Amino acid sequence: MRTTRHCWLLLLLPLAACSPGTEPSQAIAKVNGREISVHQFTHVTALAGAAAASDEVRRELSGKLVDRELAIQQALDLKLDRQPDIMFRLEEARREVLARAYAEHVTGGRPPPPTSEAARYFSEHPELFAKRRIFQLHEVVLPAGMKELAAAKQRLATSRSFDEFVRWLRQQGAEFNTQFTTRAAEELPIEMLPRLNATADGGTAIFEAPRGIVIYKVLSSQESPISWERAAPMILAHLARQDGKRALDTEMKRLRQTGTIEYFGEFARLPPPGSSG
Repeated sequence: MRTTRHCWLLLLLPLAACSPGTEPSQAIAKVNGREISVHQFTHVTALAGAAAASDEVRRELSGKLVDRELAIQQALDLKLDRQPDIMFRLEEARREVLARAYAEHVTGGRPPPPTSEAARYFSEHPELFAKRRIFQLHEVVLPAGMKELAAAKQRLATSRSFDEFVRWLRQQGAEFNTQFTTRAAEELPIEMLPRLNATADGGTAIFEAPRGIVIYKVLSSQESPISWERAAPMILAHLARQDGKRALDTEMKRLRQTGTIEYFGEFARLPPPGSSG
């Protein structure tokens, strides 16, 4: 069950139990004198995607919080928090939280994108909205490190059919990935969509990607358009994320330029992040 997985993972997080002075109305339980707060419960339900959960799920979540508190107390009694590997993991978790907090500080509070920008995005990407399709695909991925890649490229150019090419790959003993899948337009890389939309059922589309060569045989497809009214909130959220990412990238670039960064040993010989060398 999804809630169970998330709550057991929370055992790894260095969340402190609430202080003894917490008001009773702010606690959902007390374990050996240590309170579990409403805020902790709200946090867990949000992680589990169960904010409006049934009583059964709420009981399960509260039980997991009790289990977590019992485990924390035992870990502290055994002084596990003083073991070097545990201290390292706790510090790494703390640093990750702080880094995310700064990212949220940079990206938060930015003005929302204008509706006109969302409308332009809607009109410029009909393959995602007005002409959206759902594809039944046979996908073949030739990994970039595949030893037969050069020969496979030549064979791909001369094969009479997609199925013949797949048979040839198997005859060569090539290690490639293949699957039959159903994907909506938004589940595919956006740069692939114009070509896939132009590919008739039974046709093949080939793409070069960082992971290798991706080949799709379109087994069938059907139109499933999304209206502007339905698309607008999704587009605005997407544009807001893009704007936040640009702001964060700009800020990290500024910090790199103004900070003092030194690499040592083998890392000093590596090209800096973001370079093409």
